[in-house]
Amino acid sequence: MPLDGGALVIDLALEAGPLKVAVLCDGPSRRTRSAPHGRLGYWVAAGWLLERAGWRVVQLPWFEWQLLAEDSGDPLAALAHLHNSFAAQGVPL
Repeated sequence: MPLDGGALVIDLALEAGPLKVAVLCDGPSRRTRSAPHGRLGYWVAAGWLLERAGWRVVQLPWFEWQLLAEDSGDPLAALAHLHNSFAAQGVPL
């Protein structure tokens, strides 16, 4: 979902009443190559701008996707992981 004339992109936008959640699916190009794989400057700024615009930002980094893919035989485990990731970032489901 493009915002601010397309300058910012939300990979997944969830809106329920006044709650707006921006899910950023951070691939390897959005994070440093070395551990702990911190977000690169542009993406730190994008998250800050989204928060300033009233969005709650949830990050799903590539190394979490990798774990989900390895555990693909258990869809309930994948949902539980997403639930816990959202909750840890302040967005209870």
